Amino acid sequence: MYRLRPIGRTAATLLAATLLAALALASPLAAQGSQKPVATETAPPKWQFELTPYFWLAGISGTIKVGRLPSQEVDASFGDILSNLTFGIMGTAEVRRGRFGLLADALYMNLTENDTTAPPGFGGTEANIKQGLYTFGATVRATRGKVPVDFVAGGRYANISSTLSLTAGALPARSAAASEGWWAPFIGVRVLLPLSRKWELVGYGDFGGFDGYANTQWQLLGGINFNISKLVVAKVGYRYIDIEYIKNELNQDLAYGGAYLGAGFRF
Repeated sequence: MYRLRPIGRTAATLLAATLLAALALASPLAAQGSQKPVATETAPPKWQFELTPYFWLAGISGTIKVGRLPSQEVDASFGDILSNLTFGIMGTAEVRRGRFGLLADALYMNLTENDTTAPPGFGGTEANIKQGLYTFGATVRATRGKVPVDFVAGGRYANISSTLSLTAGALPARSAAASEGWWAPFIGVRVLLPLSRKWELVGYGDFGGFDGYANTQWQLLGGINFNISKLVVAKVGYRYIDIEYIKNELNQDLAYGGAYLGAGFRF
């Protein structure tokens, strides 16, 4: 079974490469835009709002250790999660005026996984994971050309409540529970590449935590948007989030990855 490894440095390298690529792409566009005549009078920028409920078909893989119990591997496909999902909610909201904006993203999942593979002496395992990820950030549009590039900075609050149970075998049953919540600052970049009046590609990456292996988070997203009208846009793509955290009774290295489907409503 696949086990995740510490990849904070790799994530930082990927983000740096994305930033450099965005700057390389944006520079000639910005220079070209600066050569256009400047209007003597410009209308004040308008407020723009967008609300996007979405559905993330994510699987989970990695390891988790609760209390003094042995570390357990977690490997659940989206189908496994869907069959064991008790409750879930996902959505984003963004407001923008001119070059500046604010965004928020909320994700909550409550799921349970059963596995017959257990440490010697036990019959099986049951892991209940309640995971919440709440992201708040500010955006600055770095370019005004045909390929918008936004720099993003903010904080992400992660909350996880885990219960790990070992069913009885040769040894008696045991269980442990832990709950942790923590903030992690992050920086990121988002690039939009228009393909036509209707279609556009979107790429996003961020890295946060900045606390070594004890608290590291990174995310990559790539997708395509289809503008159904001026008010509605359909969104589809792939999203991957990796969270490593070690503190108190909780030691986790979990990755969430899968396709997403959403609809943005602009007003």
